[in-house]
Amino acid sequence: MTRRATRVGYTNRHGQTVIGRMTVVDRVSAIYVLRCEDCGLEYSAYEIDVKHRRCPHDADAGRPARIH
Repeated sequence: MTRRATRVGYTNRHGQTVIGRMTVVDRVSAIYVLRCEDCGLEYSAYEIDVKHRRCPHDADAGRPARIH
């Protein structure tokens, strides 16, 4: 069963939309591709971070993301 926050098309409260799943890291986690709805940047994030992630261009975004 896919969690709501990792479904393609899900947009979190910071305007970051899931556009796909890249790879499975291990049995419990995966890496997803997100797109910022403000600037269009596409980047990857761990499954656990999708719901709270902000754009890497945001100065308050926290940890850096891997940009495609």
